[in-house]
Amino acid sequence: MISGEHDGGHQDVVFPMRVASYNVHGFRDASGAWNLERTAAVIRELDAHVVGLQEVICLRDCPLNAQFGDPRSVLADLAALTGHHAITGINMATGRSPCCNALLMRELPRDVTAQDISLPGREPREVVSAVLGTEEHWLRVATVHVGLGFAEREGQVRRLVELVEKWGSERTVVLGDFNEWNPLSRTARRMARDLGAPKSGRTFPARFPLLPLDRMGATPDLRLRNAHAHRSELARKASDHLPLVAEVEEA
Repeated sequence: MISGEHDGGHQDVVFPMRVASYNVHGFRDASGAWNLERTAAVIRELDAHVVGLQEVICLRDCPLNAQFGDPRSVLADLAALTGHHAITGINMATGRSPCCNALLMRELPRDVTAQDISLPGREPREVVSAVLGTEEHWLRVATVHVGLGFAEREGQVRRLVELVEKWGSERTVVLGDFNEWNPLSRTARRMARDLGAPKSGRTFPARFPLLPLDRMGATPDLRLRNAHAHRSELARKASDHLPLVAEVEEA
C-alpha cells in the first residue's frame, strides 16, 4: 500500500505506548539463512504497539519471493505472524530498491503516506508514515532508512526534518536506521536539534553490538523514555541489527 485512508475501526491513542525500530536485514541471519518465522518471533518479544521496519524484502530473486510469489505477500505473512496491520511504501510497490521500509501497527492506521527523500545518483530512499487513533487522540509514526554516505545521510535527514515540519502540529515519532554512529557529525547534530535529541542504543552488529545506528526521535510535545536495544538470544540471531525499543508518552 502506498497511500490512502482506512475507514472505521480507529481507537484513541493511549500513552505510554511502546514503539520499536528494527532493521530486519531481509529476514536473513548472520549466516545468510532466510527465516521469516524467527523475525516474527523477535517482533512478538518486543510487545510493541508500533514497529518501524527497514530492509524489508523487495528483491525479485529473494528465496522467500519464490515461496510467496510477491514481496508484498512476505510482509502480509509477517503481519499475520505478529498480529499487526502492515503498511509499506513506494519501494516495495515498485521493486525499485532493496531498502524497503514498513510499519507494523496493532491498530488500523489512517492517513498512510510514503514520501520520497532520495538524492540524485543515490539509492532510492523513502519515509513511510501513518496516523494512529482518532481525530481527538492520535499520533503520527514514521519510519526511515537513510544512506551510508556522509553527504547522503545529511541530505536525507534534512528532507526528513522538512517533512516533520510540514506535518506541523502533528505529534510525530520517527523510527529508523540512520547509519550514524558519530554524535558529533552534522547529521547527528541536526537530529538532536530538530528531532528532540533522538534516543539510540548499541544495535549493530547484533551479536556484539558496538554502534548506535538505529535511532528514534519525537516532536517536542512527546517524550521517549527507557530506550534500549532488545538483546534477546533470538534477536542476536535473527538479523545483523538488534531492535531498538522505547516508550512514548506526552511531554
